[in-house]
Amino acid sequence: MPPVYFFAIDVSVAAHSCGMVAVVADTIRACLDQLPGDERTQVGFLTYDSSLHFYNLKASLAAPQMLVVTELDEPFLPMPDDLLVNLTDSRPVIEALLDALPSTYSSSTSNDSAMGAALQAAFLVMSHVGGKLLLFQAGLPTLGSGKLKPSRDNLNLYNSDREPSLRNPEDPFFKRFAGEASSRQITLDVFLGSNGFADMASLASIPRFTCGQVGRAVRRQCAWMGRPVGDCIREGRGLYV
Repeated sequence: MPPVYFFAIDVSVAAHSCGMVAVVADTIRACLDQLPGDERTQVGFLTYDSSLHFYNLKASLAAPQMLVVTELDEPFLPMPDDLLVNLTDSRPVIEALLDALPSTYSSSTSNDSAMGAALQAAFLVMSHVGGKLLLFQAGLPTLGSGKLKPSRDNLNLYNSDREPSLRNPEDPFFKRFAGEASSRQITLDVFLGSNGFADMASLASIPRFTCGQVGRAVRRQCAWMGRPVGDCIREGRGLYV
């Protein structure tokens, strides 16, 4: 099986305001020569806010082609092929996408994040082959499956009979998705650029059950993400090479 990397990147206002999108795009680009698998390696990209943005990275294209899906309850793939491509063959198109990402969404006004739908869409792309799914999220997901509420960030719940519930995922979606991903040999790594409450009990549950890892930038220091993200990409933990 070829080593597979799929990157799902939050491009909401929160993601840009903390600098996460630029750091992630630059780090991925810098690591392309160091991905395991030589000429067999496959990669794919998905960005999301209130909708899902897929990218046709076919080698014959002069530039990446974006395809937008607004269906969040039952996300689907807008095309059957070329969402997961050979890194060597499509290298110029991939680099063009990474160079353009920070500016493409710099004027976005969407404060929403359909993280759950993005994970479901990534699963559809990868389920036939497995691989490493890297999720970059800023703030709490606000739309669709896996939507989380800031109400859990309540000090009054501590030292009460409801405190144990804070240590478990709020939505059953997280454990259910972890089981589905694990069954298809998909490892999920989560990197958070949150400046506030992040509900780690929910967001970290998928990496926990898929042999993934979690990283978080605090106090808007998303520049910190470059090194751990780069290490995670290069080491290829969880890949079946």
